[in-house]
Amino acid sequence: MRPFAYYLETGEVRRTAPDPPRAASLEREAKRRIEFLKGVELNEVSAMIVLENHYEAVRELVEAKMLLEGFKSYSHIADLAFAGERGLLKQDELAFVDKLRALRNGSHYYGREISIGEAKEANERTPPIVKTLTSSRGSSASGRRIRSAPSRSRP
Repeated sequence: MRPFAYYLETGEVRRTAPDPPRAASLEREAKRRIEFLKGVELNEVSAMIVLENHYEAVRELVEAKMLLEGFKSYSHIADLAFAGERGLLKQDELAFVDKLRALRNGSHYYGREISIGEAKEANERTPPIVKTLTSSRGSSASGRRIRSAPSRSRP
């Protein structure tokens, strides 16, 4: 995975004013997704929806943290780079969320089927990740600052 600064340099992430209300909204939505999924029976029909919603819940929580620090992302991979550099996710969690991203991408854009086993793994592994991300809301676990890319002038 490339460093977060790369995504700033390419414009896939931009600096913006911190947006606590939008961050709070994303956190609420992520919690709703996880709560909704508790009542969904896992089967061949629901597997895709279950996996995609688990992935989106994690992505929304990372995006919320980015917004609190004044970043707007246009790249799911950049979100993961941010989470990794900030220490929001452990390496194994980061690898798992990246796997969910790839599965969701394959399903969403290429018609790949999501298996019940893949959705079951998401059901088991995502809630603890969500709990970790919501318990540390608004603070960077590592406390490190990420260097901003130089601003580009636009024509």
